[in-house]
Amino acid sequence: MNRTLTSLGVLILIVAAAATIRLVHLDNRPMHTDEAVHGAKFGDLLEKGSYKYDPHEFHGPTLNYLTIPVVRMGGGNTIAQTTEVQLRIVPAICGILLIAGLWIIRDAIGLRAMLCAAALCAVSPAMIFYSRYYIQEMLLICFTFFAIAAFWRSAQKGAVAKFVWLAIAGISIGLMHATKETCIIAMFAMFVGGLYVAVLSLIAGNGWTRRKMISLSIAGAVVLVAAALVSVILFSSLFTHKAGISDSITSITGYIIRSDGEGSAGNHSYPWYHYLRIVTWWQVDDGSIWTEMLVVILAVVGLIAGLIGKGCGKVSIPFVRFVGVFTVVMTVVYSTLSYKTPWCLLGFFHGMILLAGIGAAVLLRIAKPAPLKAVVAVVLLAATSHLAWQGWRGSFSQCAEPTNPYVYSHTTWDVPELARMVRDIASKHPDKNAMHVQVICADNDPWPFPWYLRDFPRLDIRVFHKDGRILPWQLAPIIIYRPDLSAAVEDTLTIKMLQTPPYSWYNPAAKEGQDPRSWELRPGAPLSVRIDRAILKQYQAAQDKSK
Repeated sequence: MNRTLTSLGVLILIVAAAATIRLVHLDNRPMHTDEAVHGAKFGDLLEKGSYKYDPHEFHGPTLNYLTIPVVRMGGGNTIAQTTEVQLRIVPAICGILLIAGLWIIRDAIGLRAMLCAAALCAVSPAMIFYSRYYIQEMLLICFTFFAIAAFWRSAQKGAVAKFVWLAIAGISIGLMHATKETCIIAMFAMFVGGLYVAVLSLIAGNGWTRRKMISLSIAGAVVLVAAALVSVILFSSLFTHKAGISDSITSITGYIIRSDGEGSAGNHSYPWYHYLRIVTWWQVDDGSIWTEMLVVILAVVGLIAGLIGKGCGKVSIPFVRFVGVFTVVMTVVYSTLSYKTPWCLLGFFHGMILLAGIGAAVLLRIAKPAPLKAVVAVVLLAATSHLAWQGWRGSFSQCAEPTNPYVYSHTTWDVPELARMVRDIASKHPDKNAMHVQVICADNDPWPFPWYLRDFPRLDIRVFHKDGRILPWQLAPIIIYRPDLSAAVEDTLTIKMLQTPPYSWYNPAAKEGQDPRSWELRPGAPLSVRIDRAILKQYQAAQDKSK
């Protein structure tokens, strides 16, 4: 009992440390395009009270619905009143629950392995980074883990508690489905892992009696009913959009087609080893080296120990084997798919962390005599500290650097800086935030400007067509556009400006001798800004006066 209480105390300390690094300065990084899109999608739910599932984009509704109470508690009623911090709190909480929830499986993997897994999950650069990211991935990983943990508890408890845990497992599966379409990969891996353990049980002579079959059927019914109920409620938008229910099933086909690497915003095709390269050894040119090799090595130790059934101590070998098979299947499937974005690796990497906790406990258990055990403990502690340093570097000092393996096609600092400049100019303009601002984009990709200028009601998004046409428009005081679209944009501007006040290029951040057009939306995606010269002079005069 004393050991259990001590372990609980240590786990609480780990959770507190993990919560700190996941919750502080959540607005320290520019909003990624995906975050901005999901923020706008959430804005429709917040302001209009309605949500309609789109089977082609945006994934499931859980992220949106779970964000509502956070924003409401913060006093937000419109998207303009919503902050990056409020949005990112939801995945941060899920990242924290992943660690706290390990207490549920303490009997399955042992107290020492539980604490090791908690520490590794707390400091993992990948887990920290995407716990601070307003996308669905961390929610999916959290619900998947709780489904697995609940299944485990249901097998250990009496009749009443068994059905409570089965209901929790069903609710978790329903939330998985309502979070992201790739949940089918995790469900498949769970099925394969469960089947593997069941076959080993049969081989060992533990036959399935009629009573067991009836009990299993009832358990399955409880899980299915709970999962279906949660899924239907969310996809139907609280029974207001019935088409969302069928769309949630048919949408899977579209995402299977995308698995070849072609996404809605470009190609994301990479070789099979791309994810493993990210977590084992990542370096861009002469930039910083990133590695979570410790987790991979310890996971292999835990996997082998579980498969051979030795060195694990007082743990549930079937559970360890289940986690091992689940993780291997997830790793193989995600590596096989051509479509790869770095946050998708969380699906199998969390399984690796669980196995790594077991692997660390195995090494500490078999290390004898005491001096050798001390050496192993020191090495593990040093390597974990190195992970923690990388975790801090990845989410703080290098949180938007292209050399960071978890920064993917990310918004540059130019965008929030440009948004601040637009606000400053608007504050001197007679229309204030109602000032007309135009963003000319290709392929309907203006993001994340709609988020950063969400309080500008006259933000005017203009689509540039491949045939050189721009939708009918009238020049605004500020025009933001991609100079690499076509010469037709410049030609159109030239023609328009013959009848309007001349415009100037402007970039207050440009250094001496630097091209004043050198803004960037994302690395390699330049931006140009044109400002009405008269308005620019007024703004610059006000700036000089304030100095």
